Amino acid sequence: MKRKKLLICISFVGLFFSLNAQVTTSPTAFIKQDRTEEFDVIFDASLGNGSMLGETECYAHTGVITTASASDNDWKHAPTWLDNSDKYKLTKIDESKWNLHIVGGMRQYYNLEESEVVTKLAFVFRNADGSKEGKSASGNDIFYVLYNSDELAVKITSLTDKSVYEKGETISINAEVSESSNIKLTVNGIIRSEITNNVLSYDYELTEDGYIPIKVSAEIDGREASDSLAVYVKSPVVDEPVPVGMKEGINKAINGDIATITLVLRAPFNQSVYVLGDFNDWSMNEAYQMKRDSVWTKSVLEPSQDSLATVLFWCSFDLPSKSEYYAFQYLVDGSLQISDPYAELILDPWNDPYIKNKMDPELPAYPKDKGDGLVSILWGEDPTPYEWQNDFQIADKDNLVIYELHIRDFVSSSDLAGVMSKLDYLEHLGINAIELMPINEFDGNDSWGYNPNHFFAPDKAYGTRNQYKEFIDECHRRGIAVILDMVFNHATGINPMAKLYYEGSSTSDINPWFNKIARHPYNVFHDINHEYTGTRQFFKRVLAYWLDEYKVDGFRMDLTKGLTQKNSGDDVGKWGKYDASRIAIIKDYYDTLVATNPNAIFILEHLSDYDEEKVLSDYGMFPWRNMNNSYCQAAMGYASNSNFVDTNGKGGMFTTGWVGYAESHDEERNMYKALAYGDGNLKENEDARLARVPLMIAFAELIPGPKMMWEFEEMGFDYSINTCSDGQIKDECRTYRKPIPWTLKWDEDALRMNAYNQSSKVINLRTDYPEFFEENNVIVTNCATTSFAKVRRIDINYVDDIDVNNSVDIIVLGNFDAKTSITTSANYTKTGTWYDYMTDEAFNVTRLNKTITLAPGELRILTSRHIEHEVGVNDVESDGTGHIVFPTITDGAVYVQAPSSISSIKVFNLQGGMVNEAKDVSEISLSNCSAGNYVLQVISENGTSIHRIIKK
Repeated sequence: MKRKKLLICISFVGLFFSLNAQVTTSPTAFIKQDRTEEFDVIFDASLGNGSMLGETECYAHTGVITTASASDNDWKHAPTWLDNSDKYKLTKIDESKWNLHIVGGMRQYYNLEESEVVTKLAFVFRNADGSKEGKSASGNDIFYVLYNSDELAVKITSLTDKSVYEKGETISINAEVSESSNIKLTVNGIIRSEITNNVLSYDYELTEDGYIPIKVSAEIDGREASDSLAVYVKSPVVDEPVPVGMKEGINKAINGDIATITLVLRAPFNQSVYVLGDFNDWSMNEAYQMKRDSVWTKSVLEPSQDSLATVLFWCSFDLPSKSEYYAFQYLVDGSLQISDPYAELILDPWNDPYIKNKMDPELPAYPKDKGDGLVSILWGEDPTPYEWQNDFQIADKDNLVIYELHIRDFVSSSDLAGVMSKLDYLEHLGINAIELMPINEFDGNDSWGYNPNHFFAPDKAYGTRNQYKEFIDECHRRGIAVILDMVFNHATGINPMAKLYYEGSSTSDINPWFNKIARHPYNVFHDINHEYTGTRQFFKRVLAYWLDEYKVDGFRMDLTKGLTQKNSGDDVGKWGKYDASRIAIIKDYYDTLVATNPNAIFILEHLSDYDEEKVLSDYGMFPWRNMNNSYCQAAMGYASNSNFVDTNGKGGMFTTGWVGYAESHDEERNMYKALAYGDGNLKENEDARLARVPLMIAFAELIPGPKMMWEFEEMGFDYSINTCSDGQIKDECRTYRKPIPWTLKWDEDALRMNAYNQSSKVINLRTDYPEFFEENNVIVTNCATTSFAKVRRIDINYVDDIDVNNSVDIIVLGNFDAKTSITTSANYTKTGTWYDYMTDEAFNVTRLNKTITLAPGELRILTSRHIEHEVGVNDVESDGTGHIVFPTITDGAVYVQAPSSISSIKVFNLQGGMVNEAKDVSEISLSNCSAGNYVLQVISENGTSIHRIIKK
């Protein structure tokens, strides 16, 4: 009975340390280079990367390595990829094994020339469309080595090296020799059988614990050959409670120079677990056999813990060095190797080789031929401790302006170091929070990050642990909160909790963390069961960890509508209905956040019925408010569906308690819609399009409640969300890399930088003076679709009860029409001196109902007292140009110093029109310009720089 359990576990993934059993041959284990007869190749899909396990069809992409090959992986005679001819189709043997018949023998099958000598057969096994590929455990092609015709060879065919057995089991030792020879079997140092034949079969009872070496040797005519391996006989599992105070995952205790590690693994349906790692040479021995606790003590786990999750395995040991990194895995039931779900760093054999320059050089090398898949890292005392410099808390969640940022697509280096170099740009923009798209370990290196495999480990593609901390610390120094996008809805198949219980290539019914069948229509990968208390405990730990260890300021929770066990099937409408169980789950997570950091923010991508969102908002969370379509319509200059207020009872963009946004990572870019479909001259006229950017920003940000914007929205990013690498626009390119403005030289483009600078003025008004934008101070009018022909308007009336001189009235006016100027009454609140905030111009108001005419796309922000804002960003002066401009506030000339000859100086107004140009000189006059803000462009042999100039 125990043996049967072991075989079931082996079917889940590759056998422990299996190197050659992925491909075998029949009728003989020895295919020689000169073989002319037909033979069969047996592919075991459960071994190697396991990708083909559970597939209903299997094809071989196969070729040969010959003596003429340039390298060991230089294939010859391979068909075109996705050739589904009958000769390449395998026949299914059982749930994991497939048979490929080499019809006509090797020479006919591969169409070999007479002179060609084959040394290896090469394979990639795949499904019909090539979306699944069966390869080696390291993701490489599979090679089967052929034998020389006169070579004596021995192969043990019935056992796998370092496979695990129970004491008292009887194993069958079967071996094959390439020709009849004198065969000798040695087990545990004692000769057990000697025969003359080309096959050997022997049954051996395992009566001792530990490693049992097995060797089969052959000799004939002075030639000798052998094959050897070892099996491991495990000791009985010791039942003993987990020490008090130990949590699941990696526990550390430092005592002087000694670091003691206690590992705790939850494995409800498994029989034994060993710890394998750098500290024990990846070998099983009794000291690293984990004990079992079948009753989890109340002092360690929540009282609500159910009986399903009460099987825990644990092991304590001392590290060789207290402050070094060590790679390790768990060997479960003798066949399955997994990483620790709580690991704070992992090694990835498939993807790490491509990011070595971004990884911590102190990390150990991947344990080749020892580890299987993702490998955990542990340490005692942190080898690279980080000293935090800044203490920070979000002061006011309702006044956050959040900048959603994808590290990969924000800078050409696609890493934290690159983003750090642009923090001046973001700080001057005025945002006070950055929301990073998922940074915990995800599959691959090039991704949006919504394919998580580990939840405690930061992805190394973006940088080291300390670079993440340094980035957050520096943001905090600048008064910028850092919010993480976190995915709790699902995990990929290489997540260790998913790997523990597979059935073919999908989740097993017995997996307590995952649902075999997803509970909602938008699921991807493996759907997580949040009703299971083991799941709940795990993700509470995740939240607390990032708040404590990385000092993040909150989370944007992805697809929270999916955190339910109510099965809505394919019915999207049913899925969004009020769900009390889902509310309870999300509240439970939020309570953990508040207990850890009461000032942290919890943002939900929920998008359910309003009554459910209202409950969550009233509890202190901030659901997303998607207003993308309305703002895209307004950006294009169309009245239909451009309702900022909304008609669904939710209050549209203008409701506190939600995070409203015009753009997000998952929605189309406003300015792309204007470029592709805009009214009037918007499709052809870049000046007109980009002049609308600050208008869009103003009516998205200058309203009560927290707001979010997508990266480069402030520059009028006008590439579609579905832009492909070759510039085409296709749905399948949604998550592909996008053009990066710095590479496009937008920071040297006067129109783009004007959009940035004007957006900066708008955003800084919101973040520098949050008191202006409290809900009771703001009235929004003419923002419904029916009022599109009117000027849209925001009125702000701020009264300072302590110092009346700080009181201010602000009138924000915007014409969203793309073709028609609109004249409107400003409805001033008082006569006297007023100011145009966007141009710094002062003007006198004598009549409260004085009219103002706004051109298409024009924004006006009028204030009853002067409000200063210093526009500009340090790095727009083109690094290395050496251009010095003075004075920047003038009523006459502006002078330029440059280390090389100046070819031109240009002056642009804030609508992007050029008002003056001087060539081959070092000064330019603004005497004919009216008072206000201008953009100065300097071009020399050293490059181009952009400067902000004020004409008095």
